[in-house]
Amino acid sequence: LSSFLTSGPRGWSERIIEIGAKFIQSGDLTDDLSIAFDEAKRVAVDADAEAARTKLENGDVVVCITGAKTGNVAVCATVPEHAYVNQHLCLIRPRPEILPEILAVYLKSDAGQRYFAVAQYGLKQGMSLENIKDATVPVPPLQEQRKILEVAQRVTKNIGALVLEARTAITLLQERRTALISAAVTGQIDVRGLAGSSNAPDSIAVCAYPASA
Repeated sequence: LSSFLTSGPRGWSERIIEIGAKFIQSGDLTDDLSIAFDEAKRVAVDADAEAARTKLENGDVVVCITGAKTGNVAVCATVPEHAYVNQHLCLIRPRPEILPEILAVYLKSDAGQRYFAVAQYGLKQGMSLENIKDATVPVPPLQEQRKILEVAQRVTKNIGALVLEARTAITLLQERRTALISAAVTGQIDVRGLAGSSNAPDSIAVCAYPASA
């Protein structure tokens, strides 16, 4: 399914500079199958074979193959400027018969992640390029791939909205808990006798334990 597959060059971490091409590392792969180009560091690049081999192009799929984020996946729908992968990433250039987004979605799915978990070797988290090449991926017709992608994107968007709502609620509860503790410590409210009382306000119980909520 790939017309080209490689990993990044070694030793480029020593070339990191303030001005240069984007240097994509494992930490730049987000949890939503994208790459945080804006946060990526920059690197000095020579016009040589190593640069040509590891340069990202539109539609490339990237997989983390070593370290704590082994198995994380991202797709480069559009590369905003010259960018290169580091040695901890595998660059996959999909063939026309599979949509890059579908390949990324599958590798990120439970099935893809189970394969990566089995493929990792030794005591240190990591995979080889051969492990990536050997991954089995279902390839429905392109029309069906587009439908699957539409459903996946819609569901992901809904889940993202729920996650944002939950995080906002947690932040609010934490702020209320802090305010309540501060008020109790400074004597703005009298909490004597509330412990164990059946008449204790429900709001105080909720605010005091936001983590459980």
